[in-house]
Amino acid sequence: MSCERDDVAAVIFAAGLGTRMGSDQPKALLPLGGRPIVKHVLDSVVSAGIRKIVVVVGHQRAQVQRCIGNGVAYAEQECQKGTAHALMCAREALRDFRGRLITLYCDVPFVPPDLLGRLAAECAGPGVAASMVTVELEDPGAYGRIVRDRQGKVTAIREAAGAAAEQLAIKEINAGIYCFRAPLIFEVAAEIAPDPVKGELYLTDAIAILAGRGHEIAVIRARDPSVVMGVNTRAELEAAELVVQGMRRGE
Repeated sequence: MSCERDDVAAVIFAAGLGTRMGSDQPKALLPLGGRPIVKHVLDSVVSAGIRKIVVVVGHQRAQVQRCIGNGVAYAEQECQKGTAHALMCAREALRDFRGRLITLYCDVPFVPPDLLGRLAAECAGPGVAASMVTVELEDPGAYGRIVRDRQGKVTAIREAAGAAAEQLAIKEINAGIYCFRAPLIFEVAAEIAPDPVKGELYLTDAIAILAGRGHEIAVIRARDPSVVMGVNTRAELEAAELVVQGMRRGE
């Protein structure tokens, strides 16, 4: 499903350092399948028919921009203060935008274009302020858990570090891939308080704020965990390389 319309835009978060890789190289430029990892994300966004793209850069931004080139807008996040802060850095580049805004990480390389199209379509539903991708894992580990009420509606995303025992037992996790109504999301992001432990502003908190105000949160459950796999460590990069090889063999 393509979202080739002017009322759908995308923001790609690509300001990170990738310190867990043990390298000074920007995370966006990590080599995956012989190409910078951010290029895989951009391919999916472009293939989904999204024409308005903003890339949030920070660490070694000139190098990242040279790699990506023209065809996108850039926003700068001088200090990495969290995903909600990164989105706010893109606000000026989207000051006149009124529509649905997809947010993606530069290190989640296998999100298929049709999933982005479905995400945008779900966000267009009556009363829906956001749509998000989740996946069920047998071992959710450090991923944020999806909290639902008795009616099954999403009410919040609870990070593992601050989750209660019953929340840690939840197997449905947040993939970190969203579509929000704009400019509403910028108003909400501006209200997000710093995390009490790390002091960062997390976009995950926007879900609880929107749900608390009576907005619907639509959910797409990904059947294949690989489509939402993130690459934060050397082990995860090696696992991603195996996925790339499998794709090239048609597996």
